[in-house]
Amino acid sequence: LNDEVDTVKGYLSKVKSERDTYKKQTASLKQELQTALRNRETEHSRFHEEKSSLQQEISRLRNEHSTSEQKANYLEERVNLLEKELGEARIEAAKAMQEKSDSEQLVQETRQE
Repeated sequence: LNDEVDTVKGYLSKVKSERDTYKKQTASLKQELQTALRNRETEHSRFHEEKSSLQQEISRLRNEHSTSEQKANYLEERVNLLEKELGEARIEAAKAMQEKSDSEQLVQETRQE
């Protein structure tokens, strides 16, 4: 009976030792997993911040582009308006020159009479 008790005690001691080994391995793996998870969370957070920063930069560039386009359109409209005014001024200048010429001719004709 003592031999059987000693055998059971030996077996129990071996099982306890294996259990302790597995507990240590499990604790170690759990720590490694927690560390890996924290690292991944940090990387994810950093990625999210970079993504947000890039989206803000894209938005800023789009706004600048839109503003530049608006300025370009305004300047193009202004140039077109000035060209139109210049054309009208040339027409009026030509009319004035013609009127002056007609007037001078009338004066000469009147003097000759």
